[in-house]
Amino acid sequence: ADFAPIGQAPTAYRGGVHRSLDGGLTWQAADNLLPLPAGGPAATGEVSALLVDPASVSLGNAQVLYFAARGLVRCIGGVPNVEVARIWRSSDASASWVPRDGLPNGVCTPLTQWAAPTSLAFDPGSVTTLYAGLRIQGYCPDCGDPLPTPVGGVYRSSNSGISWTAVNNGLPLMSGSGGPLDVVALAAVPGQPGTLYAALNDPTVEDDAGRVFKTTDGGANWSPADNGIVGLDVRALRVDPTAPNRVFAGVAGFELTPGGVYVSEDGGASWDSVSIDLPVDSAQSLALSLPVAGPPTLHAGTDEGVWSITRVPDGDIDGPPDATEDLAPNAGDGNADGQPDRLQAGVASFEIPLALLPLAARGGSRQGTVSNTDLRVIEGGACQQVYDTAAIDPLALPGDPGFAAEAGVVRFEYIGCTTVNVRLTFHDESFGPDWRLRRYGPITAANVLTLGWLNQAATRNGNSWSFTLTDHSAGDLRREPGRILFVGA
Repeated sequence: ADFAPIGQAPTAYRGGVHRSLDGGLTWQAADNLLPLPAGGPAATGEVSALLVDPASVSLGNAQVLYFAARGLVRCIGGVPNVEVARIWRSSDASASWVPRDGLPNGVCTPLTQWAAPTSLAFDPGSVTTLYAGLRIQGYCPDCGDPLPTPVGGVYRSSNSGISWTAVNNGLPLMSGSGGPLDVVALAAVPGQPGTLYAALNDPTVEDDAGRVFKTTDGGANWSPADNGIVGLDVRALRVDPTAPNRVFAGVAGFELTPGGVYVSEDGGASWDSVSIDLPVDSAQSLALSLPVAGPPTLHAGTDEGVWSITRVPDGDIDGPPDATEDLAPNAGDGNADGQPDRLQAGVASFEIPLALLPLAARGGSRQGTVSNTDLRVIEGGACQQVYDTAAIDPLALPGDPGFAAEAGVVRFEYIGCTTVNVRLTFHDESFGPDWRLRRYGPITAANVLTLGWLNQAATRNGNSWSFTLTDHSAGDLRREPGRILFVGA
């Protein structure tokens, strides 16, 4: 983005497009030949997407490139005029660029507003067919602005960006009656022409529930594809090219609505969380590293750096790998119900590493499997799946005056239910009368200003604690309805 720090000229802190020819060691501006207004370098505004045509490689470089930017629309005499194009194309590896902005100009009344691209994607069947996801620029929901009138959503070009057509049939509308929702991300499915996903957001509704939609006919028709992630702030989409039905979604968040990463293995029909160990603000961008052999590594960009995971078998998608659950007592049957924990979506046995235990207080390591925690859903209904079960670092949380997390801190989540009965077992622990089950979360439900530690009402039988969790109550770290996130010790 072209925002110069105070005291620096724009030329000393330019945005725009840059290129590296040495693997990122050095960078040079790659948009110098753009026709720019008087604003100087990088006057295209914030660059939101780059698109590289892999079929155009010549002499080691891809020749055909596109980039999307905020651009600039200025109203002159009540008529919107595109002064800086929003989509650009190069056919010579960025030596020169030509505008490919056939998007609507926008409106001048009552406010200057236009649709700016956030994302670009090739159609898997043709490199001359492109899609652009748009958001409305110039709209201020906190300023009392009326419902935006420019038409955004998804646009399609079949001639390398020379002209564009809206393809929004089936997409939800702003406030239910305006134009299509803002598009936050697009992802095309390799090998399936006309198939792509769009992550959407309604800027006219505060704390709007994000949506993901899918098309299989090049945008002629869209349908929901977000069962399991409705209401989450999806910021990024990534399709696994080695498994086209596998789609990852990156979700942004904060303390009372943690973000994370979700995966669909059935082409968007259903989604499951794979957010184990991620920080609460994840994830605003996603990338995949594809090895010659073995599973890919998924990378998530967050406000706290880049986090990576190489997925290992976890058949019940509860967080701990199958191999870890097999280490539970009774040959992998931690809750002693006669079934292996790795085959039960409502049971998760996992390890609390020594590094996450107060060794000075405990005086040494634990025996057996170090520590295994068993979660079992007692109540029927929708709460048959536990997600992202893991031990977490006590130092990642504020201290709990008067208490020490001597048996470790655990995290788990239930989705699609309002009440669930849980039994939490610490296999290697002996509890006395001075132990309490403590929970970290909002002391006043959904109030981020009241985050702290509180007692969790529970009954104990030996090394097991039984308790009830209720959605949207004190201690629940999720403010979204139907989602219960427990962090406790």
